[in-house]
Amino acid sequence: MTVGIAAITVPDGYIVTVSDRMLSSGSAVQATDNATLKSRKIAKRWALMFAADDANLFLPIVKSCWGFMEARGEDHDLHTVQDAVVTAYSSMFDAEFTSRYLARYSISSITAFRGIGLAQFGQERFDRVCDEIDRFDLGITLLCYGYDTKKIPHIFEVSNPGKITEHDLLGYAVIGSGWYMATASLRRRTLPPDLEMMIYRLLEAKFSAETALGVGKSTSLLTMNSDGKDGAIGSGSIEKIREVWERTLKEPEPQDAIDIISKTEAVRRIVDGER
Repeated sequence: MTVGIAAITVPDGYIVTVSDRMLSSGSAVQATDNATLKSRKIAKRWALMFAADDANLFLPIVKSCWGFMEARGEDHDLHTVQDAVVTAYSSMFDAEFTSRYLARYSISSITAFRGIGLAQFGQERFDRVCDEIDRFDLGITLLCYGYDTKKIPHIFEVSNPGKITEHDLLGYAVIGSGWYMATASLRRRTLPPDLEMMIYRLLEAKFSAETALGVGKSTSLLTMNSDGKDGAIGSGSIEKIREVWERTLKEPEPQDAIDIISKTEAVRRIVDGER
């Protein structure tokens, strides 16, 4: 439940991210708009965003990634960061599944179950639990962005059950329930190289995604450069930009296009006889 977008400007290599601030703690708890910042640093030049039904999973993953990265210095290559995020994700997957299905039998992990489950439960029940493991969805998607040791920008996604999807070729990525609307907005025309224009296009995509279930109206926009320095836009400025965007939606269709259409058979064959 959310929308999170990250993009890289070319050739300057700035990273721009935007997300809503709606917070959900599971289906039993009503989501709250303007509740939290959905991006957190995991190192000087790397950060994570999330989309989840239960936001409580995110901060433990951030803490785990931070510890993993901190133990390996200040600068990190892409593979080190991917290892950190996947390890944290997989550990959370194991912990959540174990707490729901295995802890009642005093089994401490999925690995432990694989070692003793067959002998303890027999083939049929062992197979059923294995099927549950295969179907289990942690319910959180992570979008990681930042700069490697050569200060080259990267974006990658980690989704259930720890799958990595790299987005460097496209130069942008979208996660969350607002994916379709935001992606459609971004694909409408080529993304600009200019930082200011990229910021506007990502805000435009986020505003478009607000019709999706679970996407809040409150908005966070952050920028980062290759030194790990962050920037942000305040809520007041974002609302002024929203007003500009809403005005563009009310602009009439271009008259040049209407003049061409009016002369086509699509119009003339069915209208001329009625005039």
